[in-house]
Amino acid sequence: YFGPVWYVSNNGSDVNGRGSEASPFASIQKGIDFANAGDTVLINPGVYSTNNAIYDKNIILGSRFLTTGDISFISNTIIDGGGEGCPLMVYGNINDSCRVTGLTIQNGTTGCVYGQGGGIYVEGSNPRLDNLIIKNNRSTNFGGGMHIVSSPTLENIILKNNEADELGGGLYIAMGSNPTMNNIQIIGNTAVHGGGIFISENAQATLNNTLIVENYQSAENPNNTIFNFEGYATIETNGSSIQLDGCTIANNNSTGILLRNGSNLTL
Repeated sequence: YFGPVWYVSNNGSDVNGRGSEASPFASIQKGIDFANAGDTVLINPGVYSTNNAIYDKNIILGSRFLTTGDISFISNTIIDGGGEGCPLMVYGNINDSCRVTGLTIQNGTTGCVYGQGGGIYVEGSNPRLDNLIIKNNRSTNFGGGMHIVSSPTLENIILKNNEADELGGGLYIAMGSNPTMNNIQIIGNTAVHGGGIFISENAQATLNNTLIVENYQSAENPNNTIFNFEGYATIETNGSSIQLDGCTIANNNSTGILLRNGSNLTL
C-alpha cells in the first residue's frame, strides 16, 4: 500500500498493518512516518498515545471530521498525554499546506521541549491548526495548552483548563512569532503570568472573534525570580504587539490586558 491516505485505528497494528483502510496502523506516529509530502493521515475515533511529531513534512493530520465535517469526531478522536511525553509537536521546514484538524489533545503533563507546550508545541513552521480541543494539559515552564515559536494560523480552537507553572496558561507566543488566530476560545486556564495568553518580545499576534474568559493567575513561584515583576493579567504582552478585533475578555481572575516594555495594542 502506497497511500496517499494513511489510516490509523485502535484496532490496527503497527507490526502487521499496511496503513490502508482495511489494514490500518495502530499509532498516529506510524502513519506520520509513512506519509510523504501531500499525504493525509486519517485517524479513526479512539484514544491514542503521546509522543507524536510532524517534522519537515507538509502533510494533513486529522480525524474523520476532515472527510465528513461531523464535529462529534473532534471530541471522540483523542491524543492523551497521560504519562510523560509530548502529545504533538509540529516543527521544521513546514508551510501552511501542513494541517492538523479535528482532534482533542488532553492530559499532557510536562511539556514538549524543556517543559514548554503541555499540549502542542509548534516551532519553526507555519502550519494550519483548526477545529481542535486542547484541554487539561500542563507545562512545567511556558504554554500550558500550546507553545508557539513560529507563525501558524489557528482557527476554531478551544484552549480550556490548561496550566503553566510560569507563563501562558492557555497559550505562550514566543519571541519573534507572528500567529493569526480566528474564532478561538480560551477558557479557565491558569499561569503565574498570562493566565490566558503570554506574548513575548518582538512578537505580533492577531486575534479575531476570540473569547477569553474565566482564566486565572496562580501564586507566584518563589523559586523563579526572573519573571517576578509587578502585575498580572489574562493577556500579558512584553515588548510585543497585539491586535484584537471582535474579541470578548470577561470574568477573568486578574487584569484583562497588561502591556509591558513598550508593547503596542490595537483594539
